[in-house]
Amino acid sequence: MNFDGATGYLIGPENRGLQCMFTFMNVARIGTAVQGLTAAEYAFQGSLTYAKDRLAMRSLSGVKAPEKVADPIIVHPAVRNMLLTEKAFAEGGRALVYYLSHFADTVAKGEGDALKFADQMLSLLTPIAKAFLTETGLEAANHGVQVYGGHGFISEWGMEQNVRDTRIACLYEGTTEIQALDLLGRKVLGSQGKLLANFVKIIQTFCEENKKTMRWVSLFAHLPNTLKNGVI
Repeated sequence: MNFDGATGYLIGPENRGLQCMFTFMNVARIGTAVQGLTAAEYAFQGSLTYAKDRLAMRSLSGVKAPEKVADPIIVHPAVRNMLLTEKAFAEGGRALVYYLSHFADTVAKGEGDALKFADQMLSLLTPIAKAFLTETGLEAANHGVQVYGGHGFISEWGMEQNVRDTRIACLYEGTTEIQALDLLGRKVLGSQGKLLANFVKIIQTFCEENKKTMRWVSLFAHLPNTLKNGVI
């Protein structure tokens, strides 16, 4: 790009350009996280529909569609495992994006302690969302191709394009490894653990409020016992 003879205008504080750039980049990182989420959802919807229609072999536990020449592949454990993995990434990713959106709205419209807390949480969770949702989006996209089998590798179904489109999401706006460095170096160690402690407190509060709720008890058992003052 050539800007000879153009006039440049300062749009932020002098000598604070890098800081301003990261403001834009953090927004873009959340957008990239959403791209990973949509890849998982797209892979799940496409492969679920295909798995219900594609016939191959009979179920190991007995015939499931006796009126057909073979059972739909959705009855096979390996296929179900891939579909459920895609579904878990899509639904879990959507919940994480909604959670970030809540803090983003508070930063935009809130004030006082609520705004400060939301800004800290958004700072901590942004690299997590960007890295995790793009990596799981890519994994889900790969599962989408696998469910289709050979059909998944041709352009007709859109599964192979989903893989190509999602692969770049793990790279731009900071690779997964850069997100890890940002999370640990700037957010965790850089804040002397304060940002992480805020998030742990949210987990602890939820566990305390729901420790007698049967649907959560088995899940709580998987949380680290090192949570200070935890309920495990």
